[in-house]
Amino acid sequence: MNTINSAEIQNSSEIFKRISNYSGKQLINRLCFLAQVSVPLSLTAYDLAIQSIIENTWNVRLYQATLKSYNTIACSNGLPSFSPDELWIQNTQSIVQQSLSRLETDLKNFTNNLLKDNIRITYQELGAHYRKAGDHINAQKAFSKAREHTTNPLHIVQLAFQTLDLAFDTHNLKLAHGHISKVEAAIQALIAAIETNPSNPKSTTPNNNLISQPGFTAPVSSEKYLQLWNERVKLATGLLALAQGDYSKAAHSLLKISRETSPNRTMEVLATPNDIAVYTTLCSLASFDRQQLKERVIENAEFRSILDTEPQLRNILNMFRENQFKVVLQYLHDSLPVYRTDIYIADQIDRLISIIQERAIMQYFAPFSSARLSKASEIFGWSIESLQDHLADLIQKRTLSAKLDLDDGVLITNRQEIRPALFQNAIQSAEKMELETKAALLRLRLISGDIVVKDNSQSNAINF
Repeated sequence: MNTINSAEIQNSSEIFKRISNYSGKQLINRLCFLAQVSVPLSLTAYDLAIQSIIENTWNVRLYQATLKSYNTIACSNGLPSFSPDELWIQNTQSIVQQSLSRLETDLKNFTNNLLKDNIRITYQELGAHYRKAGDHINAQKAFSKAREHTTNPLHIVQLAFQTLDLAFDTHNLKLAHGHISKVEAAIQALIAAIETNPSNPKSTTPNNNLISQPGFTAPVSSEKYLQLWNERVKLATGLLALAQGDYSKAAHSLLKISRETSPNRTMEVLATPNDIAVYTTLCSLASFDRQQLKERVIENAEFRSILDTEPQLRNILNMFRENQFKVVLQYLHDSLPVYRTDIYIADQIDRLISIIQERAIMQYFAPFSSARLSKASEIFGWSIESLQDHLADLIQKRTLSAKLDLDDGVLITNRQEIRPALFQNAIQSAEKMELETKAALLRLRLISGDIVVKDNSQSNAINF
């Protein structure tokens, strides 16, 4: 994990502004991550995280751990520490116990009366209870028990998403990856059920009571929910691919999301449109060629509304296509402090920028058999020495087939000379065409002079 020092933090307001667009556990996760990677911003980040924990959770252990981290940093800098809010702790523990007792009583009654739907709903409420209290193991167990009492595909979809959200709560990307396929299978089963029995909305249309469970709010049509859920799967898939360094897969998944149906309308936000635009742009620059950038990103009608949330990124994409790499690389350098504080790209940003630089170099030198380093250094905004280092590295890795002529300040590419072969092919084609033309003219003259061998069935004589 890269740590950001005070000299690198010049735009803290931008960082906190981006994080403030989140809520719930995602807000807490991002604030705690910011506190871990940025010492100058750690106290502010921990302070905001503590406030969010108090307002949105019953997680006493997380509150105490975050408060301890805050006080450790405060004391080391000679600043006053915070005392635990004992009243909140006592009230929260009391609320948790009362809620748990009520749910366990309800579950016992429903089980005795064999009310399957009520049993499932109560297990879902138990899972939500444990999730809010920070007990993710018991939350997982409750959601698993609820699945045993599902009566239609819609219930399975809801439970699959609740389990997936639980994995993202703990930022357990490995666990989340394992649940993606389950969510996709549940959605496909729901679609099949709707297509098989479209006249029975009872078994397929989202129930208002169920939608009010954690992760679901205002009811909308089942078609709208299917679109929302599919896009949430694409978002989760893209985030996981990004975290694993599969930038091409991440770009393809994120490009299928549109702002009009982005998951933040009905579910806790995993990534805001602004951050989706950043993730997609970086992954696209690291994966796509010029034509693909134009067709799949810049001119993508579905993705346009999300890209418009960060209009400077559209300019960066266009400049990359136009070989204006100095502006692109300077923008990435200036944005690096912000990117290092993002929970999903912090560990990937150095590799992403390195790949983007390599693609820029390859794209610039591709048309030339030789190119002057002085001109190229102006294009990239680097010194000639820095450019030589980049080129030497690519040549050593065999990414770039070329050699450096340092005396003349030229890069000479080792490409096969195709012009002689083209000339030879052109000469051979011309000779063949000439021969065919002469043969055709000869045949025409023979026919016009009646100097032909006639068919025996038409005449017994042979004319010469």
